[in-house]
Amino acid sequence: MKIKLNLSDKPYPRRCAECNEIAVQPATVSYDASIKHDGKVHDFSIDRLPVDQCGKCHEVYMTNESSRKKSRALCEHLGLVHADDIRRKLSELGLSQRCLASHLRVAEETVSRWVNGLSVPSKSLSVLMQLYFNLPEVRQALSSDSALQAEHTEMMRRSITIDMSMPSARSAFPLREFPEATLRRQREFELNPAV
Repeated sequence: MKIKLNLSDKPYPRRCAECNEIAVQPATVSYDASIKHDGKVHDFSIDRLPVDQCGKCHEVYMTNESSRKKSRALCEHLGLVHADDIRRKLSELGLSQRCLASHLRVAEETVSRWVNGLSVPSKSLSVLMQLYFNLPEVRQALSSDSALQAEHTEMMRRSITIDMSMPSARSAFPLREFPEATLRRQREFELNPAV
């Protein structure tokens, strides 16, 4: 059985891309999934997967609902945190996606993909999230450690200096001449640190 993605918003019945008949309707099928996650292929069955299916040639088309159901089934099969769970917990705890990303040391875009169901977290991050959501001590430890890490990074950034008199520094960072207009604009827009 071939699986095709159907992104059309046209009303039913729709034209089948395989047999060209106007016979594609919503259906529910049993589906044997084989999904690669965390470097391994996981095989499992989904009893009632909503799809679009041609009534003539029985071609199956995946819908957005099909993708969500497959993602949910994978999470249940592997014991992972699902997008709905993440959204619910963030809401219950009054946390933002940015805050979660900072505490878990992942990019905000990664959390956004998890929350929107576009990707599934790894097993290790899923376990960490379950601990984070369920244990206030873990949230506290990760949030204070996150603040310390940010402070340490800022201190390191400020302490890095380059001695331009050294020959190696001059070759790595050649001096560049800037026109007077560029230097004037730079002075106009310089930010003075608060004292």
